[in-house]
Amino acid sequence: MRHIIYIITILILIPFGVSAQNLVMLSGVVKDSISNEPVKGVNIVVESNNTGTISDNHGEYILYLTEGEYKITFSVKGYEEHILTAELKSNAEYFVEMQPKIKSLSDDTDGSRGFFSFLNRKPERNQMIAEKAK
Repeated sequence: MRHIIYIITILILIPFGVSAQNLVMLSGVVKDSISNEPVKGVNIVVESNNTGTISDNHGEYILYLTEGEYKITFSVKGYEEHILTAELKSNAEYFVEMQPKIKSLSDDTDGSRGFFSFLNRKPERNQMIAEKAK
């Protein structure tokens, strides 16, 4: 009877041991490409299984995944999205340089924001009346 319990226990635990061997760690640091400063709060999302993490105050992150191929998206407000496609067979480090979004004046289409927004304003009614009176 003990042998049967022992064998059943081993058969139950073997799948857990096998799957744990297939886990790999992806880690790294996310930095600003211009200042080289760490970027905190970056959303790091694994597309295939909708899991992910967020970079800490030092820009560091860690993901535990099973071996395989992944598409991983790095995104945070004020930066361009960065996409990594990687085949993970063992632990790996990936250092990300996030490109800041550069907003040009042409992005301000409605003229409601920005230092030069007054150039895009339509003439006010008083200005139009004054011009007609001339």
